[in-house]
Amino acid sequence: MVEGTTFGKDGEGRTWNGGETPGGRFCSVFEFASNGLVRRMYIYLDPDYTSQDTARFHWRRAREHW
Repeated sequence: MVEGTTFGKDGEGRTWNGGETPGGRFCSVFEFASNGLVRRMYIYLDPDYTSQDTARFHWRRAREHW
């Protein structure tokens, strides 16, 4: 498994920076074949980079450090 962060700006000028904002994190999970080579790779990424989907965001919203 590999975890990481992304950063950027959307078309409306809103920014995100994984580790500083809720959005921008990803996780890659690898499935290996019996010969040790990667058979499949799954990438899990939250598509709500700029945290606009507040209705379904169940974590506390009080100015947390990400």
